[in-house]
Amino acid sequence: MRGLSPHAARHPWTCAVLLAALAGAGAARADDCAREDAALARDAAELPKVELANTTDWQNTCITLEVNMDFAARLARHAAQCPAAPQSASAAQWAEQGAKDT
Repeated sequence: MRGLSPHAARHPWTCAVLLAALAGAGAARADDCAREDAALARDAAELPKVELANTTDWQNTCITLEVNMDFAARLARHAAQCPAAPQSASAAQWAEQGAKDT
């Protein structure tokens, strides 16, 4: 087995096991992406609306902003790991809105 490390030459099954593990990780990642995307869709529907927050109640307004900022950060992490997921498409809008709110 030319071009392989001495370990790989003695244990060719190691490569097969590694490739199988990587393939399984890819499938698991796709499942994770789908699961997180569904959770984000549910959570997005339940987010408090900043424009409905009572501006005289600063504590409530701050909590609303904090919840939305946490969601935006979670969405950004999801978009980085799962760029093809449906919810990832809105990450740029959330980032832009977050820049306006801060």
